[in-house]
Order: sequence, then C-alpha cells, then structure tokens
Amino acid sequence: LSANKVLLGTVMSLGGKIVITARVVDVEKGKIDYAEKVICLNEGTLDAACDNLAAKIVKRMSDDQDLSAKERESEPREIISTDDSEMVLIPAGEFTMGSAEGSGQDDEHPRLKVFVDAYYIDRYEVRVGQYRRFCKATSRAIPSQLDSTDENHPVTNVTWFDAAAYAQWAGKRLPTEAEWEKACRAGSDKQYCFGDDEKKLSEYAWYTVNSENRSHRIGGKKPNSWGIYDMHGNLWEWCSDWYGENYYKIVS
Repeated sequence: LSANKVLLGTVMSLGGKIVITARVVDVEKGKIDYAEKVICLNEGTLDAACDNLAAKIVKRMSDDQDLSAKERESEPREIISTDDSEMVLIPAGEFTMGSAEGSGQDDEHPRLKVFVDAYYIDRYEVRVGQYRRFCKATSRAIPSQLDSTDENHPVTNVTWFDAAAYAQWAGKRLPTEAEWEKACRAGSDKQYCFGDDEKKLSEYAWYTVNSENRSHRIGGKKPNSWGIYDMHGNLWEWCSDWYGENYYKIVS
C-alpha cells in the first residue's frame, strides 16, 4: 500500500458500556502518532460516539501540524492504550544514567551517557482493577493483595513473568532499565526528578518515611515534570532486562 498512515481501532464492552479506541499509526516508523477513546452507553449512540472520536483524532492531527519541529521532538504526548491506561511519549535522546559518587547504591556507579529511542510508558502504575480484567480474560487467579483490594491501588505480588504476560496482553512491553530511569528522571540529572533536596521527596513519593509500610492509591503524590506518577515510591516496578551487578563498570 502507498499509505503512510493507517487507522486502527478497537470496540470493547466493559461494565455495560462500549469503549471505542482509535490509533493513527505511522507505517514507515511503525509508531503510534495519535490515540483517542470515547465511551458510549449503548449501541444506539455508537454512530455519534464514532463521529466524536473522529473529530478528536482530526483535532490532534491539526494541533500537531501547528507545532514546530523542535516542539514536536521535545514535548511529551499521551495516548490511551488498549488496557485503558494513559501513556506518555518519552522523546528520543541521550540522558545521564546512574548515580553520582556519594549517592545512590554502589552498583549505580559510575554514571554514563545513554541514548534511548522514543517510546511510550504508562502514566500510572498498573491498578488492581486493570490487572483483574487481565486475569479474567486469561483465566488466571489474581494474586492476593498485600494492602488493599481497592481497584485503584497498584497491583502487588506480581512476578516478572506475570508483569511480562500482562504487558503482552495489553499490546505493550516492559521498559528496559534505561527507559525506566529516563522516564523517572524526566530531564533531571540530579538525585531525584525534582533535584537533590530529599526533604521534598514526600511531595512526590510514598516511601519508608511516610508510607506506613503499605501501598497507596495511584496518583496520590505529585507527578514528575513529564506527568508520570509514583516513579520514586509506592511499589517497585519490573523492567524487561536482567540485573547485572557490574553493568555500569562493564559498559563504561
């Protein structure tokens, strides 16, 4: 085909409602340019919902054409993925990975420059409600939750294999460690996404000092400058690559 972009979409019945998603894919790059979703209550309003969805996509394309090339490269954009997650586009580029001497863990030294292609990452940690849908669709038993069965708590007791299977089911993948760290830093080369002042950490994270040793509902603290939540705390998150104790020493 001579088309340089294609429109893909899904229609799902969730909780008695109809969820329609649409994605414009750049064929040459193999990447999603835009994605939107709408929700309607019944089939009688389906046509109107589709018209609304089309209007949203057209507006996104029109707005993007108004951006300068520089803005298009640097401004994170968001999409709605097939598991109903908000995802943020992390721009391609180089960043400083690891911790400065005197901070962080011993296996995070020395720091090094790493180039990462553009990618999308979830704005929030995977919720219990999302994981429950995955378990139902794949005939799995949801693991017992450490702190709460609240649908908006991050899911706990998930193995690496569980996390990888969930990502594949949702049409995604686990990030590499470099991708995770770049998203966490959000352009910062300091100890935290907001700088080096640890006194501000409680504004951005649930951690040892303020968490009462339990998880908390997602999005309860400030996001980093790229709009991503709970990267410094709440739950640990799985990456796709294996842990290497001497990784920084080998590649430096």
